Amino acid sequence: MPRKATAIEAKTTKAIVKTITPDEAVAEWLAEHRSPHTRAAYYRDLMDFCRTVFNADPERALRRFFALDEISAGVKVTQFKQLLRERGLSPSSINRKLSALRAFIDHARRRGIVNWRITDLVKGEKQRTDPKERIRQHLPSLTVEGIAEALRKLMGTLPERGLKALRDKAIIALMALHGLRRVEVVRLSVADLMNEPDGVLALRVWGKGDKFRVVKLVVETTRLLRRYLSALKRAKIEPEQDPWGIPVFVALRKGRGKRLTPTQVNNIVNAAMQKAGIKRKGISCHSLRHSFGTLAATSVPIPDLAAYLGHANIATTGLYAHAVGFANPSEAVLGILADNEI
Repeated sequence: MPRKATAIEAKTTKAIVKTITPDEAVAEWLAEHRSPHTRAAYYRDLMDFCRTVFNADPERALRRFFALDEISAGVKVTQFKQLLRERGLSPSSINRKLSALRAFIDHARRRGIVNWRITDLVKGEKQRTDPKERIRQHLPSLTVEGIAEALRKLMGTLPERGLKALRDKAIIALMALHGLRRVEVVRLSVADLMNEPDGVLALRVWGKGDKFRVVKLVVETTRLLRRYLSALKRAKIEPEQDPWGIPVFVALRKGRGKRLTPTQVNNIVNAAMQKAGIKRKGISCHSLRHSFGTLAATSVPIPDLAAYLGHANIATTGLYAHAVGFANPSEAVLGILADNEI
């Protein structure tokens, strides 16, 4: 005798009656994120999905998408993933787009637009390179001594005279000596600077996911930052307030007084790396954060370093402990051959 279906088993996966329009859902979802850069990136990823899969404007594309059942929606997202592969996107870029789409669908589910999620139906792309190897690719050297020497060269490249040099050196110091991300440097506002009792500065740093942490600076970086801000005032350049506040690092010529963009910070760091002779493929702004984490991991407890860097997952920080200092099998074999005079 066939088993009678339970109420739970008989539950359908059709969309719940819509409480808001797709456009309103997109606006709500983006408004949850404080960073304009995050909102812009998520919006681009969502629009990419709409155009690639449905070849329609967001309102029409999302109405069609939300009208699907769970399995059909998963098929559409899998199709999107395959088309991104064919486009030649890297696994990390594909995963970022899928992550944005999952987050938006979760928001739509909370708002009663759909009653399904795609997390279990569509898996992210597997990274073809070991995480530790990815870090090594972005380090200026594979030894602690080599990394330290590269950072010394970089810091020594810029003089400590002149407004531009002081600004650029302060930016590089925050990345190389404190591990700040590029976007964290860009977001710094005057209100984020705090005076500590011992005379140094501490920063309220806005990181990924709009989370903030407090980073205490060393004496050298404090001095650089204060000298830059004093020089900025003497030059009578008034930082222009924006949604983040009054910016710390601003343009000095074109767009004078406006907050630096991530691209402008890239250009500043790349120019200094070129001058120091350490620039090559794979070496960028984020290499400074990797270098800081790798050097710090040699003596700082991983939980403390994770908190300082703003890592949500301590396993990410643990990768720095294995990025350098690993045994070279070739050297071991050569040593054996020499010992046995082969």
